[in-house]
Amino acid sequence: VLYRAHYHALELQLELSRRGIPYQITSGIRFFEQAHIKDVISFIRFVANPRDEVAFKRMVKLLPGIGNRSAENLWNAWDKSLNERGEITSFSERLLAMSVSAKSKKHWTQLAHTLEEIAPGGQPNPPSEMITSVVEAIYDDYAKVNFTNYELRREDLNQLAAFARQFKDLNEFLSQLALISNVDAEAAPNQTGDKEAVNLSTVHQAKGLEFHTVFVIWLTDGMFPSSRSMDDRKDLEEERRLFYVAITRAKDELYLTYPHMRLTGGYGDVFQRPSRFLKEIPNKLVEDWQVQRG
Repeated sequence: VLYRAHYHALELQLELSRRGIPYQITSGIRFFEQAHIKDVISFIRFVANPRDEVAFKRMVKLLPGIGNRSAENLWNAWDKSLNERGEITSFSERLLAMSVSAKSKKHWTQLAHTLEEIAPGGQPNPPSEMITSVVEAIYDDYAKVNFTNYELRREDLNQLAAFARQFKDLNEFLSQLALISNVDAEAAPNQTGDKEAVNLSTVHQAKGLEFHTVFVIWLTDGMFPSSRSMDDRKDLEEERRLFYVAITRAKDELYLTYPHMRLTGGYGDVFQRPSRFLKEIPNKLVEDWQVQRG
């Protein structure tokens, strides 16, 4: 299964995990193991479990002036402030009562208010809303400063928010993440050819390789070609060459797929336009199928 960008395979990874279908990823680091994804999810994990030390430290170390030692001290202070059950009625009230350095004070206040926004009165909002709030209030500025490929990472985060829309309950969302993580942990890093598994890869990673059967997914304008390339002739031509690479990886069978609807983080269901590259394939070479969920 080939795709233009790493996040395009997010839903597929989850569905394969749900159905117990083995898969291997040759497109580099897994979606949920990427730093920016783990950063944002640390906020969600902390709200779900205020005693999650790993999530707390990862979250606070995103703030200027807070390193390993400061994070350890802050965690000790936070942990001591909790009651036996670890119940929280106001994240902002507890966090603002803690002592932080002058350099971190402004950002610590922002963190406190953001956590209160995503879990007012200690009660979590829907996961998708939480992700969007964290990105807009804190993480977007951090990503712009710390990542050269900010736009790609922001696309990942938008897709994460869209993915989370199907979950109204925070614990259900985190359970699904755990499902994927457990499957990934059990899978061998490089599965051998004698074990049947679905191979997931970006088109870039598949250059020079061939497979008997290939599915190319997310062939819609804005996804493949990417939205950033559609207004620039040179970039669009590069996307066209990448599409050629994708369709020439198949030895026997080639399936070119796209959804009619796409679930987005902030705009609900959006109708999709088939990739312009599909129209460039002669009709006599294509058998058109309309597939519906039973």
